[in-house]
Amino acid sequence: MKEKKEHIELFEKMKAHIGQQVFFRYTWYAREAADKNILRAVTPYTGVSVGGLWLPFVGNGCALLDMYDTDGNVLYQNLNIDETYDVRNDFKVYDHIAAQFGKNIANEHLVNIIKWRHNYAADKIKHREWALSMKTKLMEEPLVHIIPEKHEEWKKYADNNTNEGYDCAVVEQSAIGLRLLSQNKSCKTIDKTCGKDLTGYQMGCVARDLSYFSPKGDRFRKYWNGLFTKEKVDGVINPALMTLKKKKKG
Repeated sequence: MKEKKEHIELFEKMKAHIGQQVFFRYTWYAREAADKNILRAVTPYTGVSVGGLWLPFVGNGCALLDMYDTDGNVLYQNLNIDETYDVRNDFKVYDHIAAQFGKNIANEHLVNIIKWRHNYAADKIKHREWALSMKTKLMEEPLVHIIPEKHEEWKKYADNNTNEGYDCAVVEQSAIGLRLLSQNKSCKTIDKTCGKDLTGYQMGCVARDLSYFSPKGDRFRKYWNGLFTKEKVDGVINPALMTLKKKKKG
């Protein structure tokens, strides 16, 4: 992509805060949300990973509004979008990307979207075939690491969620996590191993599976929830859902 000097400086400034806590606002289907968490990654012109949440700078129905460091210094702002943003048309998204980063970047984004949509159908078939090929293995092999009373429940769960690639990826990583828990691996190691190729929502589902099906699941549940809050939580936090908070007025 043809990067402007000011954009390079912007992204380098943001990257300098990776591993640090940041405050940010975003809009999700015309709902404004605000939160604070650890900045994990910055992909120029594409988006950021904060905590377990992935946010596009400008996307379909979702956009990052602004981001600040702990001293209140501005790391990023999009003054062309407000909390009512709910654009889901590729060509209208193009207009907003062009307003924020320029037409060259918007053109390359649109080309990439068209290529992605062209390949999507073929990829979906390939991922579905992979998921179906994993079904029996994922239904049976993890049972040795699962609470005996929940064996049938796991088999039904795995059967229902190995028909599409996205869901099967969750089941596959849950199976790996169950084995690692049985081997007394650290929760941090399990989190890093299982979550490296998953979205925040998917890893939240894996955390739920480990907490529920493993005899040692409560250890992982406490670790996982502790990443997002110091408060006592009975269930399992999914970071992709927990940040949808209404902004306080006044």
